[in-house]
Amino acid sequence: MNCAHLSLCLAWYSAGTFGVKTKTDGPFGTMRYSAELAHGANNGLDIAVRLLEPIKEQFPILSYADFYQLVLLALQSLVVLRFLSTLGVSPA
Repeated sequence: MNCAHLSLCLAWYSAGTFGVKTKTDGPFGTMRYSAELAHGANNGLDIAVRLLEPIKEQFPILSYADFYQLVLLALQSLVVLRFLSTLGVSPA
């Protein structure tokens, strides 16, 4: 199963909780909790949490917040590489 879309949403929605006025919330890794996953906008993100958990367990030094954001960066890099390959550009 390709969970790239769900993983992107997991990191994006986690970061999207930041309150500009209050300077609170944000990507703290709380998306793995049932209260967050129960929110309607987060429907299906439990799948990404479950699929990513075995990978996260291999890196206990990383917080969940950092891990989810690193997954986002890795997936963004893959998207850029795939796009460049469609243009015939080989990364140096």
